[in-house]
Amino acid sequence: MRRLSVVLSVLLATQAVAAPPTSRSWLSGLGVGLIGAGIGLAGFGLGQQLIVTDARALVKAYEVPAAPEAASVALLDTRSKNASNLALVGFIGGAVLFAGGIVALILDTPAPAVAIVPLPGGAAISASLRF
Repeated sequence: MRRLSVVLSVLLATQAVAAPPTSRSWLSGLGVGLIGAGIGLAGFGLGQQLIVTDARALVKAYEVPAAPEAASVALLDTRSKNASNLALVGFIGGAVLFAGGIVALILDTPAPAVAIVPLPGGAAISASLRF
């Protein structure tokens, strides 16, 4: 009978430790959404940066543009400046959203599972922590 109670106690202890509650709230969904939006916004910033490098290469090719080409070169220069600003906003905004998503996921970790397990001749407290 004593052997049965020890085996039963060990089974209860392993069950309590092996199955911590894994329920998550809406904060996890928000965190995943923010991470996705941050990656998307950073990708947009990368695309704008590619536009900037292409436009600046074309502007540098026309060091001193002729009169008919001057308006086009000025327009390219303006577009490259605007794209540069958008790229900066994309990179910074993407980083902020990504970091916010990581923080939301960290804050939504389930509470540690604590169980009191009866043992022959006493009891034990088992805890499982998740990082």
